[in-house]
Amino acid sequence: MTKKTSAPGRGKAGPAARKRELTSLAKVLKGPLTVKRFNQWASAAVGIRDSILKDRVFGTIRWKKSIGRSLGPTLASGFRAEHWYHELNWRVTAGGIPEDIGKWVQGPEPDLWDMPDDGSLFQVGYAFWAVRPWTNAVILRFREKQPWDSPLKARARRTFRSIVPQEQDFWMGETKYVVLPETTVVEVPIRYFG
Repeated sequence: MTKKTSAPGRGKAGPAARKRELTSLAKVLKGPLTVKRFNQWASAAVGIRDSILKDRVFGTIRWKKSIGRSLGPTLASGFRAEHWYHELNWRVTAGGIPEDIGKWVQGPEPDLWDMPDDGSLFQVGYAFWAVRPWTNAVILRFREKQPWDSPLKARARRTFRSIVPQEQDFWMGETKYVVLPETTVVEVPIRYFG
């Protein structure tokens, strides 16, 4: 008689368990995205939830409703995000001198999603996989050719929108996952010289 064994992925962390945990994670992703909330979520089922969070990076873009919003189908459609990591590499030249041949490599595009309004603020979340052991960066931009509707139209000749900070560099170190400092969209006065 042969002993029955489960197929790979059919144990505690099989597809059904992952689906259940990802459904549970959806509640956390509605915000606010904080280390405390992710730690509380992960502590309820340490093994599988730790593996789901491993090497993930989370962030939030928040801005005052008075600045307006994208006219696209979602708030998130007004932004695009890029993930880069700095791959360190070097070689020794014929003269015996070390030469830096490291480069920034673009990773897959981060996911962006709408989060519930927070009183007078709009919110968009984003997430992506970090690449260890390198320095990683996220760059946030407004999506080209995506108009915004806002009271700024009346002040368009005196102000413009800006993402602050537009770029964040970080290193994972020994952490399982990272929650980046909040990014904001601000209204900046145009300065005329002359």
